[in-house]
Amino acid sequence: MEASKVKTGDLVMLNSGGPIMTVNGFISNQVMCVWFDKENGLYHHKSAQFYPAALKPVEPASVEN
Repeated sequence: MEASKVKTGDLVMLNSGGPIMTVNGFISNQVMCVWFDKENGLYHHKSAQFYPAALKPVEPASVEN
């Protein structure tokens, strides 16, 4: 994925799998992502930065509630 093709608010996932994340911004040619992870019945806010090539877009219709 090219950084220019993703924008804040888009849903993405790592090419290797994992949670669905929301693009929160950009810094140093990396994409900042946020998501919630459920541990012991509680949701925890997580965030990390990834290179655009490590991400793929996720269609909102494919997200389960």
